[in-house]
Amino acid sequence: MGALYTPGRHTRGFECLQGWVERNEPSRQCSRTRLNAAVAARGDPLAALDSYVPMTEAKRSVQSVCSCPCGHTQLTCMGEPLLRVLCHCKICQEVYGAAFADFVMLRSSQITQPLEPGIRFARHRAPPNVNRGICASCLNPVIALMTAVPFFGLACIPTINLPTNARVLEPALHSFYDRRVKDVHDELPKYCGYGPSQWAVMRRFISAWLFQGAR
Repeated sequence: MGALYTPGRHTRGFECLQGWVERNEPSRQCSRTRLNAAVAARGDPLAALDSYVPMTEAKRSVQSVCSCPCGHTQLTCMGEPLLRVLCHCKICQEVYGAAFADFVMLRSSQITQPLEPGIRFARHRAPPNVNRGICASCLNPVIALMTAVPFFGLACIPTINLPTNARVLEPALHSFYDRRVKDVHDELPKYCGYGPSQWAVMRRFISAWLFQGAR
């Protein structure tokens, strides 16, 4: 039997999520008034996400065509990426053929379907896992897809595949830094281990997603 809905528990959890936004994006003030108004009107802090999060039509209409280095495989993104990550896990090192992977993250719903048949997908570890797609021609990464929770899919695209006129985010963090092949000397936060790395990425992604809906 599933857990019963308790308003107090969900409200506290939602306030913690709102706190992440305010702590992780100190230079960007979230629309707290708008959020509170939505909660008051609908009575359910989780349902208030419907009013708080959606991407505006103007943002959704922005399209970017991403291409692998050889140009054989392309995909279209709707809207802008939400997060940029530098990942040092062994799988990323192997797939990207580099010391670490440099990719941007979006909701999977922002990727125009269907994807091109020239993308070769493979899963490199047991669930929960990432379905990584590479170009069948040049064998470079094109996209990686995963489901964080039901109905909430994520997509990762190599930063180098973005069009030249795209707005490129600054990297937010290093994940799986304990797997690094060499030290990186920068001021970015560095997370080690599976749990801390996944938590850091998801926390920042959700913060960026919520903030995007408040703009």
